[in-house]
Amino acid sequence: MTNIRFIYILLLTINFTTAVFSQKPDSKFAMWFGVRNFEQPPLGSSENLDFFDYYLSEDWDNTNYNAIYSYLGFSYYKKWNTLFETDLRFTTNSTFTPNTFYARGTYYPTKYLGLAISYYAYPQLLNEYNTYFENSLNYRNMHALIITEQYPQWSIYDQTVSVGAVSPLNFGALHLRLGIHAGFMFIPTFSTSIVLSDKNSYYQTKLNYRFTPSTTVFINPEASFEIDVIKFNGKAIGIQFQTSLLWAKRSINYTVEQYEWTMETSTTNTVKGVKHSFEKFEFDGGLFYKW
Repeated sequence: MTNIRFIYILLLTINFTTAVFSQKPDSKFAMWFGVRNFEQPPLGSSENLDFFDYYLSEDWDNTNYNAIYSYLGFSYYKKWNTLFETDLRFTTNSTFTPNTFYARGTYYPTKYLGLAISYYAYPQLLNEYNTYFENSLNYRNMHALIITEQYPQWSIYDQTVSVGAVSPLNFGALHLRLGIHAGFMFIPTFSTSIVLSDKNSYYQTKLNYRFTPSTTVFINPEASFEIDVIKFNGKAIGIQFQTSLLWAKRSINYTVEQYEWTMETSTTNTVKGVKHSFEKFEFDGGLFYKW
């Protein structure tokens, strides 16, 4: 009886595997040009150093509190069968150096509804936060010197993990895909040191900062549109457009260790950052080849 059950289960497994993986693969390579816009108004109201006031993009507009910069993107999409697909993407900056990475896997329980899990990492620049001490009334008689590597800017990668739902809609040569995702954003560990020297005496103090885990929830709607311009032998060349929007309330938490006069004794405090409104918008357009 046990052997019959085993054979029955084995036959079901073989039939399911054959049905799933007998579908003709559907692959797509795409290249596009896009823009990414960040909006993150600095608050300037914290009694402690708020690193998010200096967590900015390279083209930051201090008047409108946003930044727009361009990128060149590449992607490889593969539909393995009627149930599973994967999507890998990366973009480069103006020097053609890869600086973002995106990966997604989607499972389709029905034809018009997919369940997706995604990972996305993109850079931000932590700019000259020593200006906090130069502008603060509490430190107006101090010189502030950052002694961390990569001065005066430090690249820090925002990382996101999300789950969501996507709905593909096909109308002949036109293909529309809508999605809504939610998940968590992470800021990696970062350490820096600042030495403060009194302008009118020999007094010195050293501040060692270290980011602690700062996780926030975000929501991310998106849409894409494709047009098959040329079709031949089961292949297609066309144009595509993609856009997405991300909202979150973010903060940077950290510990600060302070030494005064000498490096023999110190005091350590934990600082919880204030919440900032954060918005990221992306739009791109380009060409694709399907086979």
